[in-house]
Amino acid sequence: MRAPRLTTSALLITLAGSSIALGAGVELHVKWGSPEKTCVITSTDDGVSVDPATGNLSLTGSFAASNCPAGGGGTVPDPVITDGLDLSELPEQVLVNSTTTVNWAADAETCTYAGSTFPVSLPNWPTSGSGAIGCSTTAGCASNHSAPITFTQTGTYTFKLTCTKAGAANPAISTRVVSVNNTPPAGCIAPAGLTRLTSGTVKYNDGASRTADLTLFENVFGHDPNSSTLRTFPGTMNLTQRILMPKNGYVALKFTVPSNFTSATQGGYRNEETNQPDRPSLVSMTISQSCGDFSTTPTDPMTTKCILNRGAMSNALAWGATGLTSRCELQAGQTYYLNILYAPLDTPTTSACSLPTCSNPIQNQKTGSQQGIWQN
Repeated sequence: MRAPRLTTSALLITLAGSSIALGAGVELHVKWGSPEKTCVITSTDDGVSVDPATGNLSLTGSFAASNCPAGGGGTVPDPVITDGLDLSELPEQVLVNSTTTVNWAADAETCTYAGSTFPVSLPNWPTSGSGAIGCSTTAGCASNHSAPITFTQTGTYTFKLTCTKAGAANPAISTRVVSVNNTPPAGCIAPAGLTRLTSGTVKYNDGASRTADLTLFENVFGHDPNSSTLRTFPGTMNLTQRILMPKNGYVALKFTVPSNFTSATQGGYRNEETNQPDRPSLVSMTISQSCGDFSTTPTDPMTTKCILNRGAMSNALAWGATGLTSRCELQAGQTYYLNILYAPLDTPTTSACSLPTCSNPIQNQKTGSQQGIWQN
């Protein structure tokens, strides 16, 4: 018998070649699909009528939505994962302890995480048991599912989402493979022809200067004009510093985001006074987990928001906590480099300095309405 296609809470079904008499309240059990399901149809007060000419049986009844096919007849359409596993949420490579949120939705009746494999269990993406069932109804599958993920161990993580419809010929499958590494690339990765300055001169706008270790963020933007104390990231609020750099020189200022870092702390590195005689015509900056990273293509988990290329006067590289997607997202406990170069990133050895040495003022700018962990 061909499986009926059900579209309303009342059903008219015709069975050929039958003379069976049925009354009101009788259940008709229709078995269909693979794996097999049973759709139960209950006759209403109208009961059953038989066409005396053909012997066809007409049954008016009601049915439960579960285990009964949906649609308007014919072949059951294949399920579709309308919001699948993609590169923006599950990049190919991330550092250990990185976090992301996987969102998905489907036009399906059932979706499962079974078939996913991880070096350590992920609480929000179980791979076996009842927890591996992401949804079991059409409405449930169609709704947005949000799964926060933290990669606490190195290794290869294979995410798999499989969605099905009873009676459909094919499942819908979405997969992503993520490699979780322990450390970023070793050493500085600046393009050939550039030299990292490890020590040099830093000036205030009033002309006062000092010699500083240029490998650490706090030696530049964490300087306290009133004492010898150096402030770690985010440093001194709204402090403007001029780093003297020769042509084809760069600095990579290392910093670690503190554990009490939240979205209340937001900031940026703002260019000031470009195009002066001793200023470069532009300043480029990146925030990366690699020293000397001047690539225009960010390495996961960094984004394009962590790159300022050809920054002119008043341009800024804005940063904030994870989740502030309009800014370069920084994670508490992670180590980064603020890489600064007086040249375009696409031609990094073409200096924007008109003199042998330049020193553009850069402000360690506090932004947002809340101070957070900033220090004056």
